[in-house]
This record gives sequence, structure tokens and C-alpha cells, in this order.
Amino acid sequence: MATSFLSIGLTQRRDRLLQSQPGHCHQHLDADRQQHGRRRRGHRHHHRHLWQLDEQHPTIALTVQSLTVTTLPAGWSDGDVGSVGVAGSASFSNGTFTVQAAGAQIYGTADAFHYVYQPLLGDGTITARVVSLQGGSGYVTAGVMIRETLNPSSANAKTADWTAFGGIYFDVRATTSGSTSEPGVVSATLPYWMKVTRSGSTFSSYASLDGVNWVQLGASQSITMAQSVYVGLAANSGSKLGSGHRHLDNVRSIQHPRPRP
Repeated sequence: MATSFLSIGLTQRRDRLLQSQPGHCHQHLDADRQQHGRRRRGHRHHHRHLWQLDEQHPTIALTVQSLTVTTLPAGWSDGDVGSVGVAGSASFSNGTFTVQAAGAQIYGTADAFHYVYQPLLGDGTITARVVSLQGGSGYVTAGVMIRETLNPSSANAKTADWTAFGGIYFDVRATTSGSTSEPGVVSATLPYWMKVTRSGSTFSSYASLDGVNWVQLGASQSITMAQSVYVGLAANSGSKLGSGHRHLDNVRSIQHPRPRP
């Protein structure tokens, strides 16, 4: 969604401006023509000069250019998770999410990153193509995630590119404040498609070069999460001292209806 501030043009004739100005100098000269004759002649000369300018420049124009502010699509929110050091942000334009993110890592027992997310009730899938990662150093990563809460130590499953290691990894924290494991990986160079799915307590990770042919990363993992979770785009910069831009498109979040018993 975009909010536009439209331009407004103002044009006004200079001769109208001149005619509307008060003639206090004329009134004063009329009261004593002889004493102030020179001033009156000087005023007439100045008046003629202004009218000559008017003929050369008949209008005054004011132009205000339009400004468009991009926001996230309906249903999406964003925010920093954990201690990131530099506040992050997110925007959406022409089908692409741009995430400005900081934070040391999305790993270990607690995370620090920027999250663009929406709620998911029950089973579902989040898919995106990670186009590029600009800026950052060290443990820079970006990808898709299903997360139980917005707390830094929350259980989660994600499929993400780790630039420093030249691959896309399946990252899993099976319990709150637990360690993070990596059951699967595929060597890849961006842009690349990523997907993570939930079916009950079973979470699976996939990667694809073209968004059609998918490769599962390792074995599916069992993670106990509440019915209501968060799905979205996770990114960091590998540091608290600076942020980087991550571009993701073709983002799809799908809730899977459970079969009736």
C-alpha cells in the first residue's frame, strides 16, 4: 500500500500582484506635488520598470513534486527481535520486500535480527526468493522462518542463506532457549528460493533454484509449538554496529487447512 502526496501548482499573474499593492507613495506625493516632485518622478520610473519586468515574466509558478511513502502489505508487520544494536526497518515496493536489518546472528540460544511477519494458525508454509544481501559481515543471513513467539530465545525453524558459508541451511531450535542445529544444507549462490513448512509438530525445509524444482534440506524435524505462531522473513547483518539491506520477492504465506477426522 502506498500513500501519495499529490502536487499542487500555483500560478498568478505578476500584473495582478502589482495592481494590488498599496499606492501610499502616490498619496503622499499628491499631498505636496511641488515639494516632492523628484520623489514622484522617481516612483514613476520605478513603476514603469516593474511593468517591464511583468511583460518579460508574466507568471509566478509554484510546483510541488509528489512523494510516495511505501508501507508493508496488509496483514504484515515488522520489528526487531533481540538486541540488534541498530534499529531495523522494512518496506515493500513492486513486489519486493526490502529489509534493513542489524544483529549479530540468528543462531545459538537467542537471536538478534529484524523480522517481517504475519500470524499463522495451525499448519502452513512460507516461501520467498532471496534476491540479494547488501552490507554486513560475519554471520550474515536472510531467509524464511516459522517462529513460536517474538522472544529472542523462541523455538523456530528457518531456511536461510548464510553468505559466509556459501550455502542455504535448515536451522532449527527445537525448544525455548535451546541450542540451534542444522539438519541440512545445499551449496547455493543468490538469488535462490527458500521454503519452510509446518504440519503439526513436523517442520521441513526446502530450497530451489527456479521456484519449481525443490530439494529438501535434511530430514524433517519435530518441534513442539503452540497453534498460533509467526511466519515471515528473517534477516540480520552479522553485527550490532551496522545494518544491511536484504531484498526478497515472490513472498507467499499459506495456511494449510487440516483434514477433517
